[in-house]
Amino acid sequence: MKNRKKVTKTRSGGITVGYKEHLKTMIEIIDTECKYVMWFQVNGKAFNLDKPVVFGVVYIPPEYTRYSSDEAVNEIEQEFLRFSNISNYICLLGDFNARTGCDDDFVIINEDEHGDNNLSDFIENPINALEALSIPTKRESMDKGKNRYGNMLLNFCKGNGVFILNGRLGRDQNIGRFTCRNASVVDYCISTPELLKTFKDFEVLDSSKLLSDVHNPLSITFFCDKNLAIAHAENVDYFSKKNTFTKIKRWNSEKIKDFQNNIDVEKIAELEYKLTNTDLTVVNKNMINSLIDDLCNIFVKSGQTTFGTYTVKQNKKRGDFGNKNKPWFDEECKFARQNYRKLKRRFQVPKIILKTIQTC
Repeated sequence: MKNRKKVTKTRSGGITVGYKEHLKTMIEIIDTECKYVMWFQVNGKAFNLDKPVVFGVVYIPPEYTRYSSDEAVNEIEQEFLRFSNISNYICLLGDFNARTGCDDDFVIINEDEHGDNNLSDFIENPINALEALSIPTKRESMDKGKNRYGNMLLNFCKGNGVFILNGRLGRDQNIGRFTCRNASVVDYCISTPELLKTFKDFEVLDSSKLLSDVHNPLSITFFCDKNLAIAHAENVDYFSKKNTFTKIKRWNSEKIKDFQNNIDVEKIAELEYKLTNTDLTVVNKNMINSLIDDLCNIFVKSGQTTFGTYTVKQNKKRGDFGNKNKPWFDEECKFARQNYRKLKRRFQVPKIILKTIQTC
């Protein structure tokens, strides 16, 4: 967990990353200075990749509050650039409190503006990665509004060649569902072009007071190695010989009452007793994991009873899509490209002025 410590006397809020005990050997938490993002990396073998996948869980406080900071996106960007030297596979997700409307999160490279030079030999266009995977270039959003943080986030995406997945991918494709109070989109999943091929689904789930009063959970599914131990999670029964597993059917809001009634009250009472009688001075990670597992099992069992289960086959390994960097395109070139995009955006001259200059 990464906490806020400076604004109030006590630690308030923060970012938490949770994972199953059996995955601990594949996940590494990365400690950094930025308080607006918590980084962790997952062994690339889980995704059939040659480098680790770096995730950043983000929380940027709302504009015009005592916690807000205009430097939040810049601080996240500095650490993003640092991790870009380690891996091309980076995913940012969380609450950015940024409204971006349907504006583009990419820069179209127009060679005509730069003379006769063939820039494609020097600058890789990240939009090609979207087209190669049949992902829409134009994203949709139910939230047409924008704010200052939204402009900052769009500039971050343009400057670093990364893409917002909301309204582009999976069950949220061509929708861009609201993520907060059924009125705005402020929670995002953002990916580097190289990581796009590993995404299987992206969905904005129905809001749940178990998780948040105002935000909708984001559900992100990846193509992973079929032999990964993730198949042993509580809500999945794995049959290695048949190469199939069972899953709980999708959440149905009309069955909320049934879900509540199917929760094992005796198990809840047992868990409450454990929590009440736990000596906080001797609490350790194993005890916390055990309590969380007990709570998850209660909800999973209720979900199985309420919504039922179904059996599916393991997916075959997905092919390698998307453009790779050319052999000569090293880290120095990558850094130069990022600077080029930032400078181009910062000193962009309006077309009407260019036409006036040409006329003169």
